[in-house]
Amino acid sequence: MKRASGVLMPVFSLPSKYGIGCFSKEAYKFVDQLKKAGQSYWQILPLGPTGYGDSPYQSFSTYAGNPYFIDLKTLVKEGLLTKKECKEVRCKEQKKIDYEKIYQNRFKILKKAYRRFQKNDKYEKFLEENAFWLEDYCMYMAIKDAHEGKSWSEWEELLKKREKTALEKVKEELEDEIGFYQFQQYEFDRQWKKLHTYAKEQGLDPEVFMKSVATGAAGSKQLDTFGPKILKDDYAPGFFMKHFIKDMKLALIEANRKGLSLDVLSMVLANYEELEQEGYGDLGTQALMKFYDEEHRNTEE
Repeated sequence: MKRASGVLMPVFSLPSKYGIGCFSKEAYKFVDQLKKAGQSYWQILPLGPTGYGDSPYQSFSTYAGNPYFIDLKTLVKEGLLTKKECKEVRCKEQKKIDYEKIYQNRFKILKKAYRRFQKNDKYEKFLEENAFWLEDYCMYMAIKDAHEGKSWSEWEELLKKREKTALEKVKEELEDEIGFYQFQQYEFDRQWKKLHTYAKEQGLDPEVFMKSVATGAAGSKQLDTFGPKILKDDYAPGFFMKHFIKDMKLALIEANRKGLSLDVLSMVLANYEELEQEGYGDLGTQALMKFYDEEHRNTEE
């Protein structure tokens, strides 16, 4: 087996005049440096849009990309922004990322680019190829903005339950905002793929750190190894489901106390509580596999 080495460098840690690293010329320079140093891998952290706490591990979507990583200078070249507009959102050199400042100004300048953007065949193709996740994500973000960032659990009942008429009404009322989020994902996708292709051409492999989380356990070696044992009850859990539930509840209580919204954790907790009610509380996370296996067998019968 051939040995190889690489470097872990989050995209947000790259040099930038705009407060956070992105798919700019600095990213391409870093690829060149890695190649010159004889490296084979560029490992990065998750690229998803961050929520409260600005952590790459707490994202609003598995598939969406972080709009902060869109290179503004590329938008200038595309005629969507002016150099003057970009200069107005420059940040002074600093050791830490000021996420609050970026949140306040980045979406404003991206909205200017969106206003000048002309839809084309490539854009329509992107929407079509990513429809399985893009429409729901953009609608979710638009609704969240309309509710001043509140958790989905605090929305109107009809929206929480995804009532068809309510969603159709929102889709019409928030059409422009939904389009804005679609535009962000289109630009992110184009710039990321261009950088990824360039890195590949230089003999590098940009590894997304959370790839296994994004794709799930399906097809993983770990599932192949432990799956049969789990289904035969020949697998000892390291941490019981009921303990996960207790910790999640405590985390949510603390988050609510601080005014934070942990949408993903709330959904996971709901799933785990259902498993506990079904009698899987004394199993570990493998309870998910056993539960869905039994559900599948019951369906077949």
